[in-house]
This record gives sequence, structure tokens and C-alpha cells, in this order.
Amino acid sequence: MVRTKSIREQLDWSQAQLAEFLGLSQPAVARCEGGAPESGPVARLLDQLEIGIGSGILCAGMSSSEAISALSPLRIAAGRGR
Repeated sequence: MVRTKSIREQLDWSQAQLAEFLGLSQPAVARCEGGAPESGPVARLLDQLEIGIGSGILCAGMSSSEAISALSPLRIAAGRGR
């Protein structure tokens, strides 16, 4: 999907880096960028990346492990509402 590629480019990540963050293979990321539907868990992780980019928590050049650390407080807060 366009969204997957847009997020990846905003973070200046390769498909392999995004795949690592999402827990997917690089070919799976390529399929998403080509228009394959995002599964529920992948869509939620992409939502979190969008929130992180929009709020300034995430920026281009961060590693996927840095993104995970930066987003951890968001994941904890989201889990409290359940």
C-alpha cells in the first residue's frame, strides 16, 4: 500500500528494516507496498509508526530498535484502555 511505503520513506528505512520492526519478511513488505492488504497486527503497528512520526517521537534515521523503545510508552498507554 501507499501508506506502507510512505511510512518507510519518512523513517528513511529499507524494506528490510521495516520488515524487522513489523516481524515480517522483506518480500512481505514489498507485497504490502505493492497493494497487498495489511493484516490486523501489521496495520496496528503501522498506525503506531504514523502516530510516532506525526508526534515527533520518531524521525528519519532511527533504527527499528530505537523506534521500538521510543514507542513503548504509547503501546503501554494503548493497552490500559482495554
